[in-house]
Amino acid sequence: MRDVSPSPDEALDSPSSTPVPGQRRRKIYRILGVFFLTLAFLLAFYGTIAGVAWRDGEAQRSDALQTELADQLQTQLSLAESDIGNGNFQLALRRLEWVLQRQPSNELALNLQAEAEESLRQRLEPSPAPTAIPPTTLPTITPVATFDPTPDYNALAELMADEAWAEALAAIVAFQTANPSFERRQTDIWLYEAHIAYGLELLQTEAIELGLFHLDQAEELGDLPLEVQDQRGWAELYLTGLAFYGVDWSAALYYFRQLCLAAPFYQNSCDRFQTALITYADQYVAAQDFCPAVPLYREALDYGSTTLLREKLNTAVTGCAEATPTPEPAPITDTVPISGTVPTQGDD
Repeated sequence: MRDVSPSPDEALDSPSSTPVPGQRRRKIYRILGVFFLTLAFLLAFYGTIAGVAWRDGEAQRSDALQTELADQLQTQLSLAESDIGNGNFQLALRRLEWVLQRQPSNELALNLQAEAEESLRQRLEPSPAPTAIPPTTLPTITPVATFDPTPDYNALAELMADEAWAEALAAIVAFQTANPSFERRQTDIWLYEAHIAYGLELLQTEAIELGLFHLDQAEELGDLPLEVQDQRGWAELYLTGLAFYGVDWSAALYYFRQLCLAAPFYQNSCDRFQTALITYADQYVAAQDFCPAVPLYREALDYGSTTLLREKLNTAVTGCAEATPTPEPAPITDTVPISGTVPTQGDD
């Protein structure tokens, strides 16, 4: 019987036939090409979405920062205007300097700055002694009386002994104007001492700025003692911290922390520091951000404990614990038995 060989077409259609290696590679390449094209499309699509979302988030964050800055600037301007009305010109100038560093062309800040500088200049500028208008008289030939400044000089010595610093300063300036060469060295010493004593006295009151002015005047006459320089530094820290009080609590904390550590007795600095700590922590709690509030409340407790403060700390600790998930311990694997024996199972 004659063998019948299959035709080429039949051989290709036969189920038992195997694909040519070149055809298999081309099929794999087509599949890989479709996969990579799809992957590239998805990456481009989601990358575009992520980029748009990121830009929107940055825009919202920038808008929020601008709004917060505008609120702080307006608050500082209002406080500066109030300070000018109350005669606290140097504190107003500190606030306005902070505003102008961020908005150099702020018209209201520039106007208030000019007003505060002019008011401060008028306050600090000594009033000129009134010029006496000599009466018109006919010339007469009379001996000219010689004025003896000794009684006035002795009066200055009494004012200094009585520690009447404000009166002594005014009297010394008037005396030196009328008698510029009479006991000038001693009157300069009195002027220096009166400026220091009166300045230190004012640093303990609300007129801190005026006290700093008198210390500056004394420094023009001679070097300030070290303890006076320290007290001037405390006053400057206090005024700077006060400028941020109620506006930027983190900055206020920075200055009052230094002042409380260096001079806890000065102007109730530690009380103000504790208030700043609590208020700053309250802001975190109000924003449901409990963890940063915990160390602030704990530090505030170091300066005085109250029931309310302890309750605030407990609330912050609880909120922080709930907001921070506790990681579960990972299972222990790849352990090696202590002994080399392996427990045997009992017989079934």
